[in-house]
Amino acid sequence: MWLAAVWLSGSGFSMRWEDGGFVAAAFVIGAIVGSFLNVVAYRVPAGRSVVSGRSACPACGQPVRARDNIPVLGWLLLRGRCRDCGMAIPATYAVVEAGCGLALAALATAEAIAWQATGSSIPLIDRAFVLGDYRWLLGWAAGGAATLTIVAWGLLARAGHVVTRRTALLATALVAALLAVAGWFWPLWGG
Repeated sequence: MWLAAVWLSGSGFSMRWEDGGFVAAAFVIGAIVGSFLNVVAYRVPAGRSVVSGRSACPACGQPVRARDNIPVLGWLLLRGRCRDCGMAIPATYAVVEAGCGLALAALATAEAIAWQATGSSIPLIDRAFVLGDYRWLLGWAAGGAATLTIVAWGLLARAGHVVTRRTALLATALVAALLAVAGWFWPLWGG
């Protein structure tokens, strides 16, 4: 991330604070989704629900407290250990959360760079909320959904769970629908 900032500063790119806020929000959203993907990767192979039941330590069974369940930060503050029994919490949990956050932040940064390259003096986020052009936001969401879907499939495969063809088709249809609404396919059809 630091190297990217150095490269961007040398390229004449300077991020507006509004765009920086969007990138930071994208990181938080990605980290939260990464936390959920950790739950999916742990529970689905075990045949457990991903929507009901609180997260708990696999060793002592104590529910994870809300303050300890903050993506990345909770793992760091606990030094990678359960608050109750001291069992080690694998670093992969924090890595997945941080990686998903960085992936969405990178996509947001790319959007900001592309928008600034058009010569616009309007912040990227105002493009959606002031100008009413939500296509880039839907495109960003589609890119994020595709990226995080691949992460989820990788986590499930690592846990020994096979992703079904039906699930793959559903995810592909969701991403394609977001891209279609964003208007990304119109140039392909001459529209």
